[in-house]
Amino acid sequence: MLRPYRQLAAIPHLPWLLLWSVVGRIHLPATPLAVSFLIAGWTGSYALAGAVGGALTLGMGVAGPLRGRAADRSPAGRLLLVTASGYGVGIAALGVLPAVTPSSAWPLAVVAAFLTGLSTPPVTAMSRASFSRLATGSAQSAVFTVEASMQEVMYIVGPALAATVVAVWNAQVALWLCGALAVLGTLGFGGALRRAGLDHFGPAAAGASVAAALLGAFLASRVRDRKVAPVG
Repeated sequence: MLRPYRQLAAIPHLPWLLLWSVVGRIHLPATPLAVSFLIAGWTGSYALAGAVGGALTLGMGVAGPLRGRAADRSPAGRLLLVTASGYGVGIAALGVLPAVTPSSAWPLAVVAAFLTGLSTPPVTAMSRASFSRLATGSAQSAVFTVEASMQEVMYIVGPALAATVVAVWNAQVALWLCGALAVLGTLGFGGALRRAGLDHFGPAAAGASVAAALLGAFLASRVRDRKVAPVG
């Protein structure tokens, strides 16, 4: 059961890359929940909360290919620093808007959410590309199996963490916590990439990241199927 973890622990730099990639991604399933609570509490409308959340997701989708192209042409650390800075500023602005503007200013939140989505750090794609470069053979299958399992855990822990912070404090604090985790995880992941000598990806690595993403998605689906498979 622990064999894949022992195998990966023996690969230099890989455990730190895995750890920081989790910290840099746990905000992804948590942020939409925090945004929903924040905007609904501000405007009294879950429809408007959905519009803001949709703008955030749309920005993430639009920027995906652009971030991939930028990763081919510039050092990964620089791209991660720029996107983390933009994302942090955007999350901070989203949290401040309900405190300083009336609910009729909700279109500003839509614009801010879209721009924040555009700045989402590409930790997921870069992590899978880096895993495929550090691990080979059976270790590569092991790292994507472990990564898929960790992703399942993130999609449970992330929203639960956001909901807990909303209940104990408020939605604004929950959103800012998501932003802080995103910035901290992205900067830590960038540092781990530099220490591993993986600061430059290039076209070949971009192709590898596509294959890695497909393999990661496949293994994630296998993990889910295994969890729901009937016994006997």
